[in-house]
Parts: sequence; C-alpha cells; structure tokens
Amino acid sequence: IRDSPTPGEPLVFHLFGVNSIPASLVVTEDQYFDYLRGVSMIKKLVPSVVRAALNDTSLLFLGFRLEDWSFRIIFRSIMNQEGSYRRRKIESVAGQILPEEGVFMAPERAQKYLEGYFKDVDVSIFWGSVDDFAQELWRQWQAAQQRSASGRRAP
Repeated sequence: IRDSPTPGEPLVFHLFGVNSIPASLVVTEDQYFDYLRGVSMIKKLVPSVVRAALNDTSLLFLGFRLEDWSFRIIFRSIMNQEGSYRRRKIESVAGQILPEEGVFMAPERAQKYLEGYFKDVDVSIFWGSVDDFAQELWRQWQAAQQRSASGRRAP
C-alpha cells in the first residue's frame, strides 16, 4: 500500500472484501460475526495511511442504513480509534433513506434520534436515496462552479 495516495492514484481500501479474492469475502454467519468483532480492532486490520485518512478527512457514508448494527460497529470503531479526537472538527455526510414505517414503531422519532446521535460527532445526514444524494451533490457542485466562475470575471 502506498503511503501517499494522490488524486490521480487514490488508495481504495476494500473494507468488505473483494470479489476477485474469495478468501476476503464474508459468506457464513460465523464469518460475519468474526468480521464485526475484528472491525473493532481497526488498528490491526487497517493500514496506517487509511487510519490517518479516517481521522483527518471528511467521510461520506453511502449505501448504509444508519440504524444497522454492522454500520454502527464500523462507525464506532472509526470514532474510537487512536487520534479520532481530530475528527471533531471535520464534518462528514451520510446518505440515508428515511426510517420506514413498519420497521420502526415511530419513524419520526427514529429520524430525530439518528440526527441527534450523528450530530454529536459532526455527521450531517442527507435524507434520501443514494441517487437523490448524487443528484443533489452534482447540483450543488455545478452551482459552486458557476459562483466561482462569476467571481473571477473582471467588471
């Protein structure tokens, strides 16, 4: 693993395994529980360059359900790793589908709980699908580009 990824050559760390390496995949329930237990020992599993990025950069969580125990174990492991105090000044974003009726007895209360829980660790929640998030991100990026271009024009 490179010690200094670049925009042209980013480091991609496959926390959940890689299809082309069958031994890295979690298939059985026992493997799943071992995996979740192992994630809590993030220092042993994750290279130092990745641990540093987890502490020193914004994070984007897409495709997870914030109430899912797997996500919460991974998230808490990131928040509790050595040096995580630096995260307190860096905002991150999670794309999240609204809590569903039928899954939660009180979806509105579940939504408020999740917002409060993640606000305490500087994670903003975008309520919508991953597609909704990508479209909104694209819209805001284009608007920022237009503002930047109009600010560079001389009167």
